[in-house]
Amino acid sequence: MEKEVLMRDTKKSNWVIYLSSSILLTLFLLYIDEGENNFEWINDPLNWLSFIVYSSGIIGGQFLFEKRILKRYSGNGKLIISAFGGLVVGVPIIFLLFLITFLLGKLF
Repeated sequence: MEKEVLMRDTKKSNWVIYLSSSILLTLFLLYIDEGENNFEWINDPLNWLSFIVYSSGIIGGQFLFEKRILKRYSGNGKLIISAFGGLVVGVPIIFLLFLITFLLGKLF
């Protein structure tokens, strides 16, 4: 018997993989950057803003990479390519989000 794979199941698994990869990379970045090789950054509420900006920028890059760059690619490794390619695309998004938050911080 063959199991039918529904489209909504694959989209849900893509979301979970993108979310987990962005959170793991963000935890690593904050471990080496904000916490100076420890997790003391968790105690500072402003560092949680950095966590949200990093994670959302990486997830945005992953979805952008999947929907725009790999739009016509239907190979087996599309999810993995999108996950890693989105990390590269997400870096400019992160800088843009930090610029917006910096400018908003200056205004208020």
